[in-house]
Amino acid sequence: MQMIYAHRGASAYAPENTLEAFYIAAKMGADGVELDVHVTKDGELVVAHDEEIDRVSDGSGLIQNMTLAQLRQFHFNKTHPEYVYATIPTLREVYELLKPMGLCVNTELKTSIIRYDKIEEKCIALADEMGMTDRVLYSSFSFYSLTKLKSLDSRAKVGLLRLPLGTLNGRKLFDPWEFASKHGLDAIHPHHSEFLIHQEADKAHSLKMQVNVWTTNDDFIIRSCFKKGADILIGDCPDRMLKIRNEINEENARASETEMFSQEAQAEEERQKAAKKAEAEAQAEKDRMAAIEKAQAEEIEKAAREALTQV
Repeated sequence: MQMIYAHRGASAYAPENTLEAFYIAAKMGADGVELDVHVTKDGELVVAHDEEIDRVSDGSGLIQNMTLAQLRQFHFNKTHPEYVYATIPTLREVYELLKPMGLCVNTELKTSIIRYDKIEEKCIALADEMGMTDRVLYSSFSFYSLTKLKSLDSRAKVGLLRLPLGTLNGRKLFDPWEFASKHGLDAIHPHHSEFLIHQEADKAHSLKMQVNVWTTNDDFIIRSCFKKGADILIGDCPDRMLKIRNEINEENARASETEMFSQEAQAEEERQKAAKKAEAEAQAEKDRMAAIEKAQAEEIEKAAREALTQV
């Protein structure tokens, strides 16, 4: 089944990358969430998109320069002020929230700008400790982080993120499905514009890889990505994606039903044709036998007349 992941949680409705946004996504029926991970000054894995907290909170500065306690002094509700108690969550807290609710998690390591010490080891250890290994899909723009994750745990599922125009670390990347497959990765994560232009699903699927598309917020884009075969759609509005997926599933069901009826009608037509043919053949055989019997009777009658003339 094609899956729906809430981008930074249900970030259209609550502050991005907060427990509130993840909870809303789960209640809306999302299959999973996408989130971003950094490391604090005191070594804690925390969930936020930017390296700095300025855009989303009433604080300022780099995450790596602050302890978790310092970060917890700020309100992370700048995009949705009505959530007055929203704070920066740890990755552990997110897993604790979502594990009982059955959701999967796309954990993006934000290591392409700042090289956090042992972030890969910390992520692998936490997922293993919490029994989440089979429900976590890692992604990153850092090829080093992805291969490091795989080397630490062969069970880890990893996906290669790419910016629009197919770039990776500032360089043009041609045939990303080939590149990712060659290096043992499990998925590619293109921007929806790349996905729709290059029809990556068939190419990736032929190499037994997933294609997970971001950020799908426009209804036309959502529908197109589903139709083109994306495995996971990552967007800010999980409810809209769910609505469109349900519509497509209903359309497909109706089409299948119509096709089934069409096949049954065709089969019935073929049965009727076969029955008519058999009936015609039976009638022809009956007529042939009647003709033979008539000819034989005429021969007998002729022979009888000849015998009488000789008496």
